[in-house]
Amino acid sequence: MDEDGGYPSSQLKIKVDRNPNAMLLKDPYVSTLSVTVCGECGFSQLFASGPQYLWQAYQDAKRG
Repeated sequence: MDEDGGYPSSQLKIKVDRNPNAMLLKDPYVSTLSVTVCGECGFSQLFASGPQYLWQAYQDAKRG
């Protein structure tokens, strides 16, 4: 716990390697995730920053 009595913050991230088969230099794209939580039911959703770049990195990886 931190000095405010809460838990230390940590960032969630998602990574897509543009060149996943490479031994080195996989050329990753990393995006931070944010969460939205409903105060009544607890339903939660994750949102990635720059989703179009994640998609492009995924497409690049598929092309090989």
